Amino acid sequence: MSKRISTSNVCPTALGTGLLALDVVCRLDSNDIPPCYAGGTCGNVLTILSYLGWNTLPISRLAPGKAAEYVLNDLQRWNVGTSFVSIKEGGSTPIIIHRIGRRSSGEPFHSFSWRCPACGTHLPGYKPVLAAIPSPKCMKLKGLLA
Repeated sequence: MSKRISTSNVCPTALGTGLLALDVVCRLDSNDIPPCYAGGTCGNVLTILSYLGWNTLPISRLAPGKAAEYVLNDLQRWNVGTSFVSIKEGGSTPIIIHRIGRRSSGEPFHSFSWRCPACGTHLPGYKPVLAAIPSPKCMKLKGLLA
């Protein structure tokens, strides 16, 4: 018996937990204000899947502030759902600095940093979602997976 390939119009759904961060992209040959994007492994994968037609939703807890606003706005720009992203004190919006430039030999390079390029202090890191905190959003999640 052969398997039949489904031709339904149902979009697959991906839920993701993991690193959802604000990527700040600094070009070392420019004095322009660096652009900011939603990033981190989880953010990047869900954005790519959304671009390919999937329904995607990160599950994350970010801290209030401009960094979280940038992340949410960029996710929404790429049609990534944000209904499972909480923004509350006690959360954290990781910030990753990307340095892009050329070595003196002309070879391009890219590096990551968790430190402020101006003063060197550590930037916020990742905090996982807490399983012990009940949330009304869990009912939405149960309905999605049923």
